[in-house]
Amino acid sequence: MLEVADSRMRSLSNEQRDQIATNFLLHGLDEAGRKDQCTRYATLSDGVGSAQTIEWTDDMRLLRAVSGSTHRSTVHDLEGREVIVVTDRRYEQPLRIRPFD
Repeated sequence: MLEVADSRMRSLSNEQRDQIATNFLLHGLDEAGRKDQCTRYATLSDGVGSAQTIEWTDDMRLLRAVSGSTHRSTVHDLEGREVIVVTDRRYEQPLRIRPFD
């Protein structure tokens, strides 16, 4: 994942199977610090981490549960080479994009 921290572009490698991001900086924080920083991150991390396998629909259920006033939620399926986007909390109408087809 890429993010801007300290006025520099930072690259973050993931140590877990899945990468989770909310609207706060991850750079410089370990997993415990990330969970302390953001309750939404903690809920998503715990939900994804406890699943043996997870489908994009499961990810969207988790995102919906923590969405609050979120305007956009995305799931990036790297193996399937697909991005699933929901705007304005319309989780029943996901847009599935396959940019590399």
